[in-house]
Amino acid sequence: MNPVVERIETALKSAEASLTSAESAAQVEEVRISMLGRKGLFATLSKDMGSATPEERREIGRAFNEGKQRLQDLLAQAQAFGGDLQEFVRVDKFQRLLQAQDAGRRQGQGVVGAGCPG
Repeated sequence: MNPVVERIETALKSAEASLTSAESAAQVEEVRISMLGRKGLFATLSKDMGSATPEERREIGRAFNEGKQRLQDLLAQAQAFGGDLQEFVRVDKFQRLLQAQDAGRRQGQGVVGAGCPG
């Protein structure tokens, strides 16, 4: 696996742990700034992608976009659940489990998508 992709995955795990243990909105904001701010991880990675080969850039870009979206979702949930950040992690993990089960069912039944007949 690409070291940049590993760095993104590690940072997401760290951010999730930090959000879980956060006790205030200020701590949630600190995580947001450290990851998405002008000098945060994703800004730094964005600058570093220019030096990657086209093949690496494709892999890094995919991980970058998925990681950034995942982080934004985590932050939105942390803000929505206010002080009960433990609950937002439980809900998020449950939602991901349901999505994985649904995808598995679709794959097993040969269903292409929810809106596709057949």
